[in-house]
Amino acid sequence: MTIGELEGDSGQAAADMLFLKLDRSISAGVTSAGRLHRGALGLAGMIGHAPTGETSEIVCHCGARGCLEALASGDAVAREGAAAAQEGRSRYLADMLALQNEVTADDVAHGAQLGDAFCTELLSRCGRLVGQSLAPLVNLLNPAILVLGGALAQSGDTLLAAVREAIYRQSHPLVTRDLRIVRSRMGNSAGLVGAARVVADEMFAPAMLREWIGLGSPRKRVAFLDFLETTKARRRKAAREPAPPVIGAPPNLR
Repeated sequence: MTIGELEGDSGQAAADMLFLKLDRSISAGVTSAGRLHRGALGLAGMIGHAPTGETSEIVCHCGARGCLEALASGDAVAREGAAAAQEGRSRYLADMLALQNEVTADDVAHGAQLGDAFCTELLSRCGRLVGQSLAPLVNLLNPAILVLGGALAQSGDTLLAAVREAIYRQSHPLVTRDLRIVRSRMGNSAGLVGAARVVADEMFAPAMLREWIGLGSPRKRVAFLDFLETTKARRRKAAREPAPPVIGAPPNLR
């Protein structure tokens, strides 16, 4: 998605960009002088596991408590919204729960747009936590633009305003003087465009090109043919193996 934004509507400022994906999980991408920073193991951008300092009983996927992803992701918003609906803290979410038997992050976003006080406060809190986590990165990297992408970033102006307020308050004035904080205009297309760019760059990299140009197609590379055969063998083996029994299921369903 970060590379897709480089190719999209973010303009020349995307050469030094901080991209944040706010969805069911939270992660980031960083570009400097138009180049993506990948990290030593290709894992750069795992900001979702940054500690927020908040006290919480929610355990993150990484096993820690108080991670940004556990408190401000789309899953976290849906979880808090469902609890509020069950406890009667939001009339709108209670109606949604009764109507569709679940509460989603989109429901919370719609509730905020309709003026529901709980939904507005929840998105504000999430935006504030995101902004507080991003502020040190803004000081460190001095990006020209911060782009918020992912489903949760499209939830309206409440979350975006909270992110902006936290960053402008906690980052140094010099690095925020010309900083643009915007919502992605490409939406889900950023991932598609970026994926195509990654494949094209890899396929036509000099080292890769030398391996297949004489064969006429990258599909004829020995490494690719070996990978294809290994994948087919695994699929054949999986098709022959019976499905594992469902633990706790009645005998007639095992």
